[in-house]
Amino acid sequence: PPPPPPPPPPPPEGINFPYYAIAIACGAFLLLFLSLWAVMRRKNAYQTQITFAEREFARWQVDPKARRRSNLSGRQLTSLVQRAGCCGGDALDEESLTRSRARVVAAPSVPHDVFHCFVSHAWASGQDQARSVKGQLQRYVQNIQVFLDVDNLEDISRLGEYVGNSSALVVFLSGSSSPLGQPQSDYFSSANCMVELRAAVDQDVPILLVLETDPTHGGVPLEVHREACPDELAAAVFRHPPIPWHRLRDFQTVSLRLLIERLLTAWRVPGADRAIFIPSDRLLRPTPRLVTKRPYHFYHSPHNPGVELIVDMLEQAAPRRAAPLGLQLRRTSMSGLPLSVLRSTDALDHANPASVVCFLVYLHAETFSPGDRATSLTRELQAALHDGVPLLLVHERRRAHGAATFNEIAEATPPALKASGVYRRIATPVFDEPHAAVSARLLLDQLDQLASRSSTGSLLRRRGRRTSARDQARMPEVSASLLRRRLSGHLGSSLMSSLGNSIASSDGSKSGGDDAHPPPHGGAATSPARRRKLPPRTEPAQRQSCPAGPARAAPRRQSCPDSGGRQDVEVV
Repeated sequence: PPPPPPPPPPPPEGINFPYYAIAIACGAFLLLFLSLWAVMRRKNAYQTQITFAEREFARWQVDPKARRRSNLSGRQLTSLVQRAGCCGGDALDEESLTRSRARVVAAPSVPHDVFHCFVSHAWASGQDQARSVKGQLQRYVQNIQVFLDVDNLEDISRLGEYVGNSSALVVFLSGSSSPLGQPQSDYFSSANCMVELRAAVDQDVPILLVLETDPTHGGVPLEVHREACPDELAAAVFRHPPIPWHRLRDFQTVSLRLLIERLLTAWRVPGADRAIFIPSDRLLRPTPRLVTKRPYHFYHSPHNPGVELIVDMLEQAAPRRAAPLGLQLRRTSMSGLPLSVLRSTDALDHANPASVVCFLVYLHAETFSPGDRATSLTRELQAALHDGVPLLLVHERRRAHGAATFNEIAEATPPALKASGVYRRIATPVFDEPHAAVSARLLLDQLDQLASRSSTGSLLRRRGRRTSARDQARMPEVSASLLRRRLSGHLGSSLMSSLGNSIASSDGSKSGGDDAHPPPHGGAATSPARRRKLPPRTEPAQRQSCPAGPARAAPRRQSCPDSGGRQDVEVV
């Protein structure tokens, strides 16, 4: 017989799908995604830091008549919008866009062991401000390398080498008072400072002088430093006038701009003669409009000597406005400028102190000198403080115009005037050019704040008067309504309406009826139909019926306290 057929092959077993491979692939993809997200986030954070740092950098001045580029990409336009907020205001106007497109001031490339400038200072009185000079230069100049002994000095015997490896020497002049009270120069008394200065003169390194101006922090006159300087170094050291250094931020920004301009000249950067600007400069902000409804912005006393100089300075810095034809022709023939919006007076009507926004006070060495003028000025200041007129204090810091420290002025001030709070507001200092423009702008900004505050205060007072008159007109209805609400759970409805009507009638009789209240805002009187309807009046002495229930106390008759004793009500 034939062999039996072979058995059929077994069916294929089920294929096990590799789920673990999918899990590994998903995990790897997720890890890659998280890694890319972390890298991009760090990159964006770093780019944001760079953008904020670039907002503070000094920039080259751009010609406003230059043609604007029309082919701006989306990223460039976004960058312009971001930068416009720090370059002269919040509004994205053409001037802000022009400033935001300005090229950043950057230091030229140098090797790692070469510095752009060497800050030379005396440790006794100039160490803190030397640190400030380095920090501000790094803040406003891109890629600058500044040498400061506390950060970069490794061997004190190599001071001459460090100076020779620097492109400029910034000398910070400071001093102190001798035991006899005479000013002296700390810089030219330091042996290390003289080593640095002689090395700069021998190696022909440009020398830039920065002069401390605050007498309480090492500021002495420039003549003291000239006398202490050796004769063989005087011609090279004082070749250029020093840059005044101030500690207040707005004035310090101007000093830094001048220092950066001289550094660019020392580095021989192409186009160093062009002007630069710092975005945080107060002079780049729009001039305040000084809007007020009062007749005058400020009052200056004729008994305050020298105040006319400050008035002229403010008028020149204030915004201009167009004048009528006759006035404009007459004014143009004298100065060639349109009229100023600033209004001042030296004849104050003491019966109406609200006619001025503030009282301008000029503080210098001769303000409170003994005499009739000081007595009259003290009397006027006391009257202004009593009437609530704000004071705008100006502190003179120019030596040619009678400069004095604030402590000297406070000692000469009458004690009664100091007790009245004459120095509650901080005085604005006035310095020489080019810082005088910043002083004028600070004064105008304070004057604008006072003017806006006075306008807001008068508006609120007027609204308060209108509101009080309206509430006074509705007082009888409000009193009756509140009394009904408070007594609704304790008294019957008839007695409640009786008390409300009695108070309403008594208030109306006190004020002479509805006609005694003048209509608010000078309009027509309020019609009775619009007022809240009161329940019908009932006889005050009428006995109220009580529902049957527990025994109640006998009613007693008393006088209503709000009715002046003219209405008698029966209280249960």
